[in-house]
Amino acid sequence: MTSTRHNFGRRLKGMKRPAELAILSRHVLFALFLLLMLLGGLVVNVEASNSKILPYQYNSSTSYVGILYAYPNQAEVVAGANWVGVILSDPLDRTDGFKPFVDRMHSAGLLVAGTIYRPTVEAAISAALKAKSFGFDMIILDELLSRGVFDAASFNELVTRLRISPRRNPVLVVGMSDYDVAKMTQFLAEGAKPDFIAITTYYADLAICKANIDAVAALAAQYKIPAYDWVTFADPRAITTTDQIAMSALANYAKSKVNGVWFWMYGDVSWSGWVWGDWYLKNYDYVKSLVPIL
Repeated sequence: MTSTRHNFGRRLKGMKRPAELAILSRHVLFALFLLLMLLGGLVVNVEASNSKILPYQYNSSTSYVGILYAYPNQAEVVAGANWVGVILSDPLDRTDGFKPFVDRMHSAGLLVAGTIYRPTVEAAISAALKAKSFGFDMIILDELLSRGVFDAASFNELVTRLRISPRRNPVLVVGMSDYDVAKMTQFLAEGAKPDFIAITTYYADLAICKANIDAVAALAAQYKIPAYDWVTFADPRAITTTDQIAMSALANYAKSKVNGVWFWMYGDVSWSGWVWGDWYLKNYDYVKSLVPIL
């Protein structure tokens, strides 16, 4: 007992006086403050690194020009292109590989888009979620207004489902593409919230094509969203397929009016039931020469 009291007394003698304790506390607090500042700086640097805009990340002020392919194994990195697309046809787990296609195009710095055409809203949502998991940057619903599959409410539902999905690509934009300007006008008026819109101009009359571009450009300005134009080079029912001068004229007109030009090569002889010949091969080299000068 005596020994315990003796040791306790020694510990009391070794303790600092109140003034010394106050100084020590201030030093400790200052050291902690410096440590927190240092850690905060590291966090900011890490966040800045993680939020760095990648070369292919979508930017609404960028003019996007490129080619849409029927199949991922057809796609090339074309000089002058900053955008590439592929038709997201079933099955999406095909052996030629959508994910390797996305990774290959990303490594070249291209924004990667996929078009979806499905008979029901649920089928389109399922395909969009799958495409997001592959890392696609842009989802384009293809002519699903004119087909009566989507309206404003169902489109906004799709966007919500994509936003809450934790799958691979957290930065994803979704838009609507159609040839029917009246349906697009109604779609937007009813409260649809696409990240962008696109118009398909595959008419035999170049004047009608230009008028539709003007109409979609006006909608884009009204709703403050980007707009794009599809120029087809594989369907002979369109003047841009059968007349390369018309193709160039329309592409340049679109480039002056909207946010970008996408060349659409759907419909070649590898498609079952395609009866209009392989215009894709006839025009492909010309399209590749046109992309860099737009």
